[in-house]
Amino acid sequence: MNRLLPVAAWIATVALTAQPEGLPPGVLAVARATTVNRELVKHVATFTCLETIRRADSARNQRKTKAQDVVQVEVGVGGGQEVFSWPGQNNFSDSELGEIVGHGLIATGLFQSFANTVFASNAAMIKLIEKSNLHTQPAYHFSYKIPTFQSRWAVNWLGSRGNVGEEGEFWVDASDFTLLTLTVNAVDVPPTLPLKHLRITIDYRPESTDHGKTLLPESAAVLASEWNGALHRAKVSFSHCRVFGAESAVLLSTAELIQKVSQFQRSREILPSGLTLALTLETPIDSDTAMIGDKLRARLEKPVTLPDNSTIPNGAVVEGYVRELERMDDGPSYYQVGLEFDRIRWSDHSAEAVSLDPMASLDHAIRTEHSLHWGNNQAIEYRATTFRPLPLPGVANFVLEGSHVRVPKGFRMLWKTQNPARSRNQMK
Repeated sequence: MNRLLPVAAWIATVALTAQPEGLPPGVLAVARATTVNRELVKHVATFTCLETIRRADSARNQRKTKAQDVVQVEVGVGGGQEVFSWPGQNNFSDSELGEIVGHGLIATGLFQSFANTVFASNAAMIKLIEKSNLHTQPAYHFSYKIPTFQSRWAVNWLGSRGNVGEEGEFWVDASDFTLLTLTVNAVDVPPTLPLKHLRITIDYRPESTDHGKTLLPESAAVLASEWNGALHRAKVSFSHCRVFGAESAVLLSTAELIQKVSQFQRSREILPSGLTLALTLETPIDSDTAMIGDKLRARLEKPVTLPDNSTIPNGAVVEGYVRELERMDDGPSYYQVGLEFDRIRWSDHSAEAVSLDPMASLDHAIRTEHSLHWGNNQAIEYRATTFRPLPLPGVANFVLEGSHVRVPKGFRMLWKTQNPARSRNQMK
């Protein structure tokens, strides 16, 4: 342990004092990635998100996983704590998420704990792998390992508890070294846990707020396999994230965080469900330059009357984010695009749309041709593949064809305000 701490501290010092020409590029890249993200994870702002968990299982000797259920909870994060509530109920609890949900695969610590262990604990041994692309975005790719005796990853599996070691990889933006994706693998799993493999991948986006820059989670994927062959998956998505508190390195008690989050939730002005909003996009999206997390603006095409007979005027500004921009590898060139709009501003007013959903299905069918030959004969087979993007609350997904695609300024959309699901489980 004593041998690892000085090395990590030396690397952090190098980032601030050493001249670039005095050290190998790999050492400097590690130093900068560590320094930039240490500051982000040590001073995480207080925020809330709607968390959607889609779970699937497969029994032993079954190749295909079967959808189990969908769970939605609201989460409040701040001061090193996480608290949870069922959507819309504002009764945040100090109970663990597993106790609230009651069963199935659940992961916590996705907002800060894993990233904090890698960048701020002085325990991770980090190595640059290469400079490459992550979803067409220039990025630096690193590997890391945390010895088991320094790991704080506690796993509870069917009542059996144990600490596991960590190793994995992460990618940072090539321009500012902000964390993009972190993959964590469990190693040195104790025999008390009947797990063969456990992996968590978390995608992040940087968010600039009135309180400074912070990291917000975009999505996460959890994969667990047991020694008996059973496989468990959970796809976690975060939407409607709202930063409301200043950055602070001071740890909050759970009770203090519950008080802050509950007070913020009560003060939020939420648009009622059932409103139809016709929007025109003002921010063009170009696959060559756009990135996940880019902010978007649209304008309201028609005035909207609220239940109290007040009006949101024509031209009101609607704000959101690029939530997905991924080139699909199979077959011809296609991009899957996801847009989220969650706030509208007019005059001296600001209100949130939780959740603002597209009114029309955006499934996309792709038609392909295949030539079949036998002897002097030839036939053409036509196939249609329908892409059904993973549904996220308030996110419109669609597919565009081409190796370079654009969503132009003036793109018209029709949305409707909805309330997030309140049920504990939504069976598929």
